[in-house]
Amino acid sequence: MKILKPEQPEPLQVFDLTEEFIDESREQERDIENKHIKDASFIEADLSRLSFRSTAFENCKFIDCDFSRTEFIDARFSLCDFSNSNLESVYFNRCEMHSSKGMGLTCFRTLYKHFMAVGCNFGYTNFTLAKFQNVSFGECEFSEAEFSECTWKPIAFEACVFVRTHFFRTPLKGIDMTTSDLTGIAVTPDDLFGMVVTISQAAELAKLMGLVVV
Repeated sequence: MKILKPEQPEPLQVFDLTEEFIDESREQERDIENKHIKDASFIEADLSRLSFRSTAFENCKFIDCDFSRTEFIDARFSLCDFSNSNLESVYFNRCEMHSSKGMGLTCFRTLYKHFMAVGCNFGYTNFTLAKFQNVSFGECEFSEAEFSECTWKPIAFEACVFVRTHFFRTPLKGIDMTTSDLTGIAVTPDDLFGMVVTISQAAELAKLMGLVVV
C-alpha cells in the first residue's frame, strides 16, 4: 500500500494561532497555509469549517474543541492533544500524526485519505461512518473505541491495541491483525469473516461464535 506523504514548503512560517485569526479566516473563507503552529493551546474553541494546508502542528492542545467540517491537507501533527474534540465530517488528506492524543474524539463521517498515525492514543473515540482510504496505524491505542459502519480500502494496523473495541457492520475481511491486541473486542461473526489473525487470536475469537476450544 502506498501512502502519499504531506507536501510542505521549507521553511514553514512559525505562526502564533489566535482565535481572532481563526474567526477572520472563517469569515473570509481564507486557507491557513504554510504555517508551523507550535505550543498553541485552546479549550472549547470553535475551529469548524476551516482549511489548513501545508501546516505543521507541534505540541499543540485542542481540548473539547469543535473541528467539524474542517479540512487538513498536507498536514503534520506531533505531540498534539485533541482529546474530547468534535471532528465530525473532517477531511484529512496526505497527513501524518505522531505521538499524539485523541481520546474521546467524535469522528462521525470523517474521511481519512493517505493518512498515517504512529504512537497515538484514540481510546474511546467514535469512528461511526468514517471512511479510511490508504491509511496506516502503527502502535496506536483504540481501546473502547467504536467502529460502526466504517469502510476502509486499504488499511493497515501494526501493533495496535483494540481492548474492548466495538466493530459493528464494519467488515474486517483481509485486514491483518496478527500483531495487535484484540482482547475483548465486540464483533459479529459476519464482520469477523476473513480477518487475518494468529492461531492464539483465533482461539479467543472463536468464543464469540460460541465455540469451545480445548
